[in-house]
Amino acid sequence: MGKTSELIRAIRSQDRREVDHLLASRECSINGDGSSRDPPLIECINSGFKREDADKRCKILKKLVLYGADVNIQASGRHGKTAVMLASARGFLDCVETLGTCGADVNIRSCDGDTALSLAVESEHLDIVEYLTQRMRVSALDFRNQDGKTSLSLAAAGDIRFSVRCLQHLIEAGAGLDARNEDGSTALMVAIEERNFPAVKVLLNNGANANTLTGTGKSPLTLALRNHYYSYPTIIKLLQCGGDPAQTRRDQVHLHSMVTKSIAVLVRALVKNGFPPLDVQCNRLLKSKVSSAYRDSLPPLSPLAIALLCGKLDMARYFIANKFFTTFDVARLCGNPLIRRILKRARSARDSRSRQSLEILDLLSVTPHSLFILCKVAVTSALTLDIAKEIPNHRTQQSNKAWDCGPSFRARVGVLGLPRPLQRELLHETPASGMCLRTWPYISIERKTLSESCSCSLCEGEKSDEEDSE
Repeated sequence: MGKTSELIRAIRSQDRREVDHLLASRECSINGDGSSRDPPLIECINSGFKREDADKRCKILKKLVLYGADVNIQASGRHGKTAVMLASARGFLDCVETLGTCGADVNIRSCDGDTALSLAVESEHLDIVEYLTQRMRVSALDFRNQDGKTSLSLAAAGDIRFSVRCLQHLIEAGAGLDARNEDGSTALMVAIEERNFPAVKVLLNNGANANTLTGTGKSPLTLALRNHYYSYPTIIKLLQCGGDPAQTRRDQVHLHSMVTKSIAVLVRALVKNGFPPLDVQCNRLLKSKVSSAYRDSLPPLSPLAIALLCGKLDMARYFIANKFFTTFDVARLCGNPLIRRILKRARSARDSRSRQSLEILDLLSVTPHSLFILCKVAVTSALTLDIAKEIPNHRTQQSNKAWDCGPSFRARVGVLGLPRPLQRELLHETPASGMCLRTWPYISIERKTLSESCSCSLCEGEKSDEEDSE
């Protein structure tokens, strides 16, 4: 017992000669003496060596292993971390390499679920991450740590410069791009919530699923659009990589919300990438736009109706040019007395936009819809019937099925076997859907509008050089 204490003291004081002498005596408990203190191998990692003393520490480690120290022994206490885990957390690459050479298992998990990799990622030691990913089993790369997070998710939440390089190492080693954390989120969702666009880009470019769902129906787009104010390119990148803008019932108000917030670039992006025209109950969205006396009596509204009520005339013209109509638009919008009453009341308050909204309503009322448009609206309505159902109470509904609407609108259109021109019309993948934002104020709703798609910096959610100079 006494010799073991002397060995611990010799390790702490970095006295290699004394360590050699005590080990040679064979009177030390090389794997611990049953007390609450850590075994000598663990003590060697935890002792106060400086980084420049790495060579001295590694020689003591090798000597301990030579005399029978269990290279995978765990620290005392409830956490149960191995020497490799402790060295990884502290950034001691030399020690990790030495222990690996001596046969340490880098796949072991602590009592809390931590691995050497998760600790290295969390502490942002890129050199150790690179070493470990080349030696770990592929299945071990996706182990969750004590907080229920995968190493890929930890990397996505790290510093941007570290995050991108760490993600690349993990992905190249075979980490699951869509591996789930305990709360059901993926690394892509974590990167979005952390506003780490470079990490989002790396994950999507390597094939991360843009349409995963948590148990409460949140998709990557749900999270990105909820934080729309910080990064339009994130949302546009998700849409370009196949993100379904109306995947769950949580997502049904995305477009309506962007209209009320006057975010034209995202209105365009959602329409252009297949958001279906939906009639949705929008009382909360109209809270600051329409008085409560009228608001509570409003039926489910289309994006066009929202644009007119909010005075977003450019957006209204854009919807009309794209024939982005719902059953409400073609059957009830023009003759709805409540909407006209709201607009007339606003007009009496000298709101010129309300006067123009009324003029657009009057023009629509005398402009007949073609049979093709009416058929398209009918097909869209049939395909989106269950998407616009009432949102379930997430506090009582915990399964994914309570939120997922089954096959998405895009998927349903795809399996119908329709001619490509008709399919493009249903998904609004037409030149008019890509009209440059600068042209919206000049759209004429009296005649058919033709326009080529635009991908300028303004339309893609980035400031142009002209705007920067202003």
